[in-house]
Parts: sequence; C-alpha cells; structure tokens
Amino acid sequence: MCFHNDHEDVWSGDCRVRLIAFDGRTLYEHIQTVTIGPRGSHRFDIPDGFDARSDALIVAELKNERALHFFHRDKHTPYPKPDFTAKTEQSNGTTILAITAKSLLRDLMIFPERLDPDAMIDDQMVTLLPGDTHRFVIKSRLDLAPEALTWKPVMQLANDYSGG
Repeated sequence: MCFHNDHEDVWSGDCRVRLIAFDGRTLYEHIQTVTIGPRGSHRFDIPDGFDARSDALIVAELKNERALHFFHRDKHTPYPKPDFTAKTEQSNGTTILAITAKSLLRDLMIFPERLDPDAMIDDQMVTLLPGDTHRFVIKSRLDLAPEALTWKPVMQLANDYSGG
C-alpha cells in the first residue's frame, strides 16, 4: 500500500491501518509511524492479519488523509446494497447535498446535469465508509431536492454494478 503526499508540507505521525468489513466493523488494526516528505510517497507492506477478503477493505489514515485498498475488482466484490441519508440546503443558486453513509458507498457519483444541463458539481468518485458524510456543492439554476439527486441515473455508484 502506498501513501502519496501531494502537499508542500511534511506529513509525519501515526498512520492507522485498519481492515474494515463493509458494514463498518474494524476486523484488525495496525499503527505505524511514518514521515513523508513534500510531494513524496511512503510504501509499506500490508501487515500480517490483513487477509484478502471479498467483504472488507483496508483503510489507511494519516492526519486528515485516507487511502483505500480493495482486494478484488468491483465486478467480483459483493458490495452491500446502498444505504444512506440525503439532505439538501439551497442558497443563491447553490445546492449543498449532504450524503451520510449507513453502508459502504463505493465511488459515489452525482450527475446533476441530468436535471439541469447547466448544473456543475464540485466532486465525484467519492467513497464513504459507514458513518461518513460528504457534502457535494452543486451550482444550478434549479432548487434540487434530495429525492431527485439520489435517483438513478442521477446518482450512481459501484455498489450498483458489483458482483454482490
């Protein structure tokens, strides 16, 4: 597994590496102290105890950065059925869509241009662990409701196309 520091500052501290089941349970944990120079990287071997599983992933966290490792390709991974809550806030042509994951959400994408051809979104391909929340910022002339933004084909994620 590899951590890449794309910033100008040195990253240093305890890197928390966990094997997490898709339902959010921590199955195994390892702490490793690392120092990564500006624009540098740090490669480390996956510790013993992190057995390859189709229903789990490795999560490595250092400060506010996170790296994920899945053991199999999406089509061979039994991702759980997407489970989440969605809320929106509207203000001056901007919609904030907050998605809170109740299950693993792999490569979450929102395509607001399917509702408004001129809409723009700030982020895509977001993976959320159970309990995580991500706020998407959407510029649109329409007031976009959470029901519209989380309906297929506006919302898509790898969970919908997996081997599960």
